[in-house]
Amino acid sequence: MIRAAIVGLGRWGRSLVSSVAGNSDDIEFVLAYTRTRANAEDFCRDKNIPLAGSYEQILVNPDIDAVVLATPHSQHQAQALAAAAAGKHIFVEKPITLDLASAHVVVDAARKAGVVLAVGLARRFHPSLAALRARVRDGALGNVIAMVASTPPRPRNSLRSTTGARRPRRRRAAH
Repeated sequence: MIRAAIVGLGRWGRSLVSSVAGNSDDIEFVLAYTRTRANAEDFCRDKNIPLAGSYEQILVNPDIDAVVLATPHSQHQAQALAAAAAGKHIFVEKPITLDLASAHVVVDAARKAGVVLAVGLARRFHPSLAALRARVRDGALGNVIAMVASTPPRPRNSLRSTTGARRPRRRRAAH
């Protein structure tokens, strides 16, 4: 069991905690830290996760195997470097850092420290996928055998409607 600390308890950090709590034999959140402690106290109490007083307290805690960073993008590089230096595995929400050069620095630091570095780009919990799962479950899409989806970049792959508003280009294919 990976004993992880969640860092950042905004909407997405809470979503990550809620998706794991009671649902995984592989990872559990055992400690949390957020800059807005007062906003997170009720949530942490409900999830039975103690709040640390600082990120540094998490890094020096020998009972923490990994950190999950759901913090502002501008903080990712410093937080990931500190976690690697402390020997903690790192899961950081996208983007890993603000530019390619600093991303390479973080990757190199994780390699040198011998820790796992993972970047989150999952859409499993996105509301649009919840709606899609409901449609499949309800049979609204018929007998689904397989499904593949991609999200192309918007500016290049969008069309203008007759009103001038941008609409995503829809691709349909059967395989």
